[in-house]
Amino acid sequence: FIKAAQSAGFSLEEIKRWALRRAEQLFSIYLDEVDSAVDQLRLELAQQLAARSITRLADLRAIASACG
Repeated sequence: FIKAAQSAGFSLEEIKRWALRRAEQLFSIYLDEVDSAVDQLRLELAQQLAARSITRLADLRAIASACG
């Protein structure tokens, strides 16, 4: 993905910002799903997705800051 994005003219900084922004959007979507869950099964699934999403977001932020 990164090579394709760079060959399309995107800088590494732009790619990092896009990845972080998308991870934040997904986390927000999953939190909204938690809030609107209509049953226990959907609530648990949304909570699991939100937990994975926040972990992924934290990892992406750590990578982005380590890369400058």
